Amino acid sequence: MKRILLLGAIGFSITISAQTIAELKKEINDIKTSIAHLHTEIQSVKSENLYYKKSLEINKPIAQGRVNGLEFTVTNITGNRKDKTLVITYLYKNISKEVRRDYHGTQAYIVDERGNQTNTYDVLASNKGVRVEQVHPDIPMKGFIKFKLDEIDFPVIKLLHLQFAYVGKEIGQGSQNVVFKSLLSDKN
Repeated sequence: MKRILLLGAIGFSITISAQTIAELKKEINDIKTSIAHLHTEIQSVKSENLYYKKSLEINKPIAQGRVNGLEFTVTNITGNRKDKTLVITYLYKNISKEVRRDYHGTQAYIVDERGNQTNTYDVLASNKGVRVEQVHPDIPMKGFIKFKLDEIDFPVIKLLHLQFAYVGKEIGQGSQNVVFKSLLSDKN
């Protein structure tokens, strides 16, 4: 009888042990799946962080100025040696409390470190045109100034002069100016 009980106890413990091993294998597989999911999530968060870091760098100010309730921020200056062009990207923001009727760039000029002055009428208030209607408060808008140059081998713009019209509720207000000094350019 003792032998039967002993054999029964051994058989029962082997069965319980087999179930426990199967359960442990299942738990290990669940943990591996969870780790793989966490690894994917970590990679996604890393990608988002890189995106946000680049976004912050895009609009990092090179120079700033304020005129008549309008704030200007130069964010990028890129030259292209092949096309002999220089593009200045800027943000402008209505810092007054009321919606302004419109904003449009009229002309600009730069003076390089050698004293050469270059004029342009290619002053865009958006990526589509020279004029923007209804400039709302505290919303930055992106504009571009494009210059065609004879030579583009200067790293510093000594002066950027931007002329624009910015109309509030009143009509007939003349052109206004904002000036930036000592801007570094990025030549390609």
